[in-house]
Amino acid sequence: MRDTHFVTCIHDALQVETAGTRHIIRFGSSLDYQDILQLVQQGSIRFPLFSTMRPLPLIRGFSCRLRRPDSLDNLSPRIMVDQDPCFSYGNGSLEPLKEEGKVQLTQVRDGRPTGIRVPLLSPAPTPIASLGQSPRIPWGIREIKAPAVWNRSSGAKVKIAVIDTGIDYNHPDLRQTTVGGINLVDPRRPPLDDNGHGTHIAGTIAASSMLSGLLGVAPEAQIYAVKAFDRYGTAYVSDIVTGVQWSIENNMDIINMSFGMKTPHRALEEALRIAYRLGTVIVASSGNEGKIGDIDYPARYRNVIAVGATGKHNKMAGFSNRGKRIDIYAPGHKVISTWLNGCYQELSGTSMATSHVSGVIALLISAKPEISPLQIKRALIRSATTVTSGRVQLRAGQVNAAQCLKLIAH
Repeated sequence: MRDTHFVTCIHDALQVETAGTRHIIRFGSSLDYQDILQLVQQGSIRFPLFSTMRPLPLIRGFSCRLRRPDSLDNLSPRIMVDQDPCFSYGNGSLEPLKEEGKVQLTQVRDGRPTGIRVPLLSPAPTPIASLGQSPRIPWGIREIKAPAVWNRSSGAKVKIAVIDTGIDYNHPDLRQTTVGGINLVDPRRPPLDDNGHGTHIAGTIAASSMLSGLLGVAPEAQIYAVKAFDRYGTAYVSDIVTGVQWSIENNMDIINMSFGMKTPHRALEEALRIAYRLGTVIVASSGNEGKIGDIDYPARYRNVIAVGATGKHNKMAGFSNRGKRIDIYAPGHKVISTWLNGCYQELSGTSMATSHVSGVIALLISAKPEISPLQIKRALIRSATTVTSGRVQLRAGQVNAAQCLKLIAH
């Protein structure tokens, strides 16, 4: 141990696991991080509370509960301290709760966001048990011209991490495409979806029905369930960071992030910066408040592809955030996809739009494996079709799989 005073200050600020607010501590120096990591792994008798710290090696940090976070101010810039807020996916849109910095689920029903500010307009729709006798291609997948390229690329060998509520990998349409994952909520259990949101996202990306059911945008892609959100759709930022690290370690080509926050978080930004630098394409939803010029994080980070939502006929969905920060739009209104217990569900939101874009990126990577994240982003933007809001043509367009693959072929 190089600096006893430094170590003691950190230990004295810690709180037992069942109390205190969760924080993320990041270290500017690898040596400082390794000193603390060694104490955490050894189970030091002199510093017993280090056993409550969970390592976040990707960002040289730890998730922990702090009794006195302000007592670490004098250790700056050797360490950086941020809250580890708990938040809910909300189809790319979040509402803050009154307790412990949490945020509440916001979904879109009948074209309006629902949550802490707007009451639910109608009961949640009943899951659909069957879609008929032959595979069905949802309207959004037809709209972006994905079927037109399946003879050239269907996403084969492309690995996609869906950081979400898990996936119902027993669903008939997802058995062939969901090939692995991790449960960060309860590491003792498999990453099975107990909410529905992650299963819906996975279906749009890569459902692969053999007889009846649905086909996704990239039906031969490989989906990995990174369960960071619990059954109520809530997660800690530290679990998202761990999900990003897992994705890097397991060579994911794409990370789908169908969730958002209203405020930035330095630890998450750093994790995504590293992932992008290592060649991972990151796609995130922009939010559902219908705001102009303002979108959610992490979509707002420069290394992330920010997705807005459209309805039919290339018209922007009224609930979608919009403006110069949006990179691409995709179908997000009344999207039908896979659901729990072998069923199907219709949902709206920028979350749904994001899964369409992730699927198209899988088609691109499968067709041209050497393509870089920057080249992918440019190709998506240059090949997009016009999106309108009222009579106004928006700067960003709607993703077009056929035009995009044609563009990268030259």
